[in-house]
Amino acid sequence: MIYAFLDYELDVQTYELRHAGEAVAIEPQVYDVLMYLIQNSDRVVPKLELLERLWPDRYVSDGALSHCIMLARKAIGDNGQTQRCIKTVHRRGYRFIAKPRKQEERTQDASGVQPLQGQAHGQGQPQQPQQRSGSTFPKPLFS
Repeated sequence: MIYAFLDYELDVQTYELRHAGEAVAIEPQVYDVLMYLIQNSDRVVPKLELLERLWPDRYVSDGALSHCIMLARKAIGDNGQTQRCIKTVHRRGYRFIAKPRKQEERTQDASGVQPLQGQAHGQGQPQQPQQRSGSTFPKPLFS
């Protein structure tokens, strides 16, 4: 499952955030916060729920959660001032407001390789490997 919003994609299977097709470096905890907010975008997610669901059996301070939210916003080009994706609902929690769209996985062939854009699988001519002149093995260093 892929959640698409604005020009970002959050891939649930590969645990990857992409911006315009390029992977965005994101910490696992920040990814988890972002994914949970997106999956629950139809409602405000209370801070306590985030803490209990994402860090069970561990004490995590409000400051640490706020830091994860800030990093999640930064990863998707958002911030606490504009809040175009993650909205703070004061004294309640957070809500993902960027209207994510669910998409199925990208199509891949049997080898797991995605076809090149603009070229359907099985079309086009396979390229021949380049031939080397002479021996295929390097010359020995010592004779």
